[in-house]
Amino acid sequence: MSNRSKAIFAVTFFMAFIGTVLFLSGMSAGGELEPPGSAFDEQTGKPASTMHSIKDTYDLMMSFPLPTGFVLWDDNPRFAVWDHNTEGDTSDDVVLDTWYNLMWVRDAGISWIGNWNAAVSYCDNLVHGNRTDWRLPTVTDLRKLTLPYPSSTSPALPDGHPFINVQLYWYWSSTEYNSSWAYYMDMKWGFSGLYIDKGYWFNIWPVRDAY
Repeated sequence: MSNRSKAIFAVTFFMAFIGTVLFLSGMSAGGELEPPGSAFDEQTGKPASTMHSIKDTYDLMMSFPLPTGFVLWDDNPRFAVWDHNTEGDTSDDVVLDTWYNLMWVRDAGISWIGNWNAAVSYCDNLVHGNRTDWRLPTVTDLRKLTLPYPSSTSPALPDGHPFINVQLYWYWSSTEYNSSWAYYMDMKWGFSGLYIDKGYWFNIWPVRDAY
């Protein structure tokens, strides 16, 4: 085949390809292809609503089943609570944050255990809700749980959260700035950009990985 023939063939093929693309695009735009999942309200004859409740949305989004004994929290189904069939007794309750697959001690009022080293040791040795492997949260863990600074609510937690005894004060993180300083979270405003001497006594909020 000559160079001239090859050129003509290439142009013809290209034009045919463009024509096919435009034809298919026109069919889609013209409504020939039914949108997936389309439905109509039988009473009004109009497209049915695709709106879902918050709980339905969270149920659909969850990539893992809830661990045994956990129940979605009605006021904010981002969270699920385990209370070990002891309704009214929150001392051993655990909260699962389904967004980040982190488990938190429900009672956030653990305070004045000691300095940063004591806080790390306390969490490492904690047995709570029949679970071990607790740890002092990193500053990233705390940022995931709290609302962005400056929070419009105090404490700086999502609406409808299931936690109790949340202190409007400082919580230690395990994230170190250096050997003598570590970051903390101001739970009143959701600010975590500062660090301080590890010798201070702050609140403690144990966390663990859910899976």
